[in-house]
Amino acid sequence: MLFIKKYTVYILLTAMLLLAGCGNLDAQPQNKSANKSQSGKLSLNKKQKFTLTELNKYNGRNGRPAYIAVKGMVYDVTHAPDWHNGSHHGVQAGQDLTAAIESAPHGASVLAAVPIVGYLTKDKNAVTKTNNSTTNSSQSNSSKNNRRTFTLVELKKYNGQNGQPAYVAVKGKVYDVTHASGWHNGRHHGVQAGQDLTAAIESAPHGTSVLSAVPVIGYLTKNKNTATKKNYSTNQSSQSNSNQSNKRTFTLAELKKYNGQNGQPAYVAVKGKVYDVTHAPGWHNGRHHGVQAGQDLTAAIESAPHGTSVLSSLTVVGYLK
Repeated sequence: MLFIKKYTVYILLTAMLLLAGCGNLDAQPQNKSANKSQSGKLSLNKKQKFTLTELNKYNGRNGRPAYIAVKGMVYDVTHAPDWHNGSHHGVQAGQDLTAAIESAPHGASVLAAVPIVGYLTKDKNAVTKTNNSTTNSSQSNSSKNNRRTFTLVELKKYNGQNGQPAYVAVKGKVYDVTHASGWHNGRHHGVQAGQDLTAAIESAPHGTSVLSAVPVIGYLTKNKNTATKKNYSTNQSSQSNSNQSNKRTFTLAELKKYNGQNGQPAYVAVKGKVYDVTHAPGWHNGRHHGVQAGQDLTAAIESAPHGTSVLSSLTVVGYLK
């Protein structure tokens, strides 16, 4: 009888131990799931938040990583294909590129392979009250007024030559392209800095999107000495005609001599004007992609990809009879 009691107690103890073990096994996955959930939250929280001001520092220059923001997420494009020193086809990192990337041929699909390093947030010191907003608007206008204004005559001096910086005007704003991607010694695909390039840049494949990475250093204004009176305007027109008359006129036979061969300068005619292309980019010994200087190229240049926009940087030496 004593043996039966002991055996019964033993069975009860064994059953209790088994039940306790099963309880631990059931609790373990829950704990793991909780830890996993906490880990996920920690991973999310560890990602940095950037204001536009802070993001601007990560432009890929001077050894810094290259970050961009798209739809509120901040991506690291430091080692992404086609990004070099924080630049991608003339667009600089360190800014919100949502609009630019959505209008690009590849769209936002390329971002799938790029790591997300954080999220974009509003500037910490952003003002939301109406009165403060008005103050900021006033300050912004004041800042704009403090920037330098340029006439076309003054802008022409900043052509990137002889140590001068390279400035261009687009839609009334003056941009510093001295160190911009694709600009060398004030030239970009044969176009010279120091002028208003609004029409040229709007018709270019990249459009005005590349300007988002270029600093604005001033604004274009009318020439200070622009004549407003009708009689003065007439005098100016008369002087202009006089200057035109002073320039040399060429017949086609005379123009043919200036073919860039045997030490001769290279001249071409387009729409009645004769241009000096002797030292123009892409011209060598009076030839440009198989086309020889010394002739009227009106039809050829109008059908070329660059069109007549490249002529703005060339010197007019005369007129075709």
